[in-house]
Amino acid sequence: MKKKLATVWLDGCSGCHMSFLDMDERLIELAEQFELVYSPIVDRKIFPEGVDISLVEGSVSTDEDEHKIHMIRERTATLVSLGDCAVTGNVPAMRNTFTVNSILERAFGDAPATHPELFA
Repeated sequence: MKKKLATVWLDGCSGCHMSFLDMDERLIELAEQFELVYSPIVDRKIFPEGVDISLVEGSVSTDEDEHKIHMIRERTATLVSLGDCAVTGNVPAMRNTFTVNSILERAFGDAPATHPELFA
């Protein structure tokens, strides 16, 4: 029986999925061993139960991401963090060191203060 494989991306650039797809013809060999049951590259809306292996790319950056990763962990036998964002937070985590106001001021000058309705 084939193992059930899921791939997931959270907050990040999706580069790890692109690298995964770059395996080209080796994916055909893998397809003989796994059934892809969930992935952003297929049109499945609900993460299934009973997944054998989940490859998770990206960082947990929102409440929705947190909910999703808890559900994935509950429904997956083996979860693999894939790439720098999943392991360290990488670029998405860098935003945690800046306040929203400092970013708006840097990007828009004093516009947020003088036109708050544009940034609500």
